[in-house]
Amino acid sequence: MLGQVKVPQEAYYGIHTTRVSHIFPESGLKTNQSLISAVAQIMQAAAAAAEANMIAGLLERRIDEAIVHAADEVSSGGLSDQFIVDAFQGGARTSTNMNVNEVISSQPGWYGGWYRSER
Repeated sequence: MLGQVKVPQEAYYGIHTTRVSHIFPESGLKTNQSLISAVAQIMQAAAAAAEANMIAGLLERRIDEAIVHAADEVSSGGLSDQFIVDAFQGGARTSTNMNVNEVISSQPGWYGGWYRSER
């Protein structure tokens, strides 16, 4: 299923998550929120690097703040409707990790007040 795939306009996730949800619909069960939160907590640690880049002048404050905000929101259970990877596929972690990364990385466009990308 390579090539162009339509990502829903309202989705915070991206093309990897969309592809995986079509290729591996396995059980119809959602990935457990505790796994999503754990991945987001790792992203919270990465947000510290974003803050260091902001302090060094390599990243705009609004982008740094959006990344931190998104990682906090996801780790506390927010945006749960954006995690569509099947539980069995998500258990392998690669697709869950990508789903979390796509949701968090899209947030500067939403929280920062500018459009994230064309779909």
